[in-house]
Amino acid sequence: MSISKLDKTIFKSIIMCTALTTISIISIILGWFGVFKPNTEGLDVWFQRSGSITVVFALLCEFKLFPVNNSLYISRIHFNDFSQLKEKYGLLHNILSMIALILMILGTIIWGYGDLLR
Repeated sequence: MSISKLDKTIFKSIIMCTALTTISIISIILGWFGVFKPNTEGLDVWFQRSGSITVVFALLCEFKLFPVNNSLYISRIHFNDFSQLKEKYGLLHNILSMIALILMILGTIIWGYGDLLR
């Protein structure tokens, strides 16, 4: 794969992951305030259910980042062009990966204990 195609692929994955983490964060906020809550559902249970949505979107983000990780951090690649991609996307990749991990942990806690936290 050429560097320009790889650059476009990584960029699309970063954008997609940013959107997925945003949806994940928004699902927590919407669950906390009871947006879209059915009348028959309690607010605490609705918040608890938002944890599962948070985990799903954070996992999808991590799956989108996995190929990026392989492209940026394969040790056998030491070409100048690939190191430029690592400089361009490396920090952003690490930040998004950490955010996804935090959201997975937070979503799991909400999913398990959201009714008690609310």
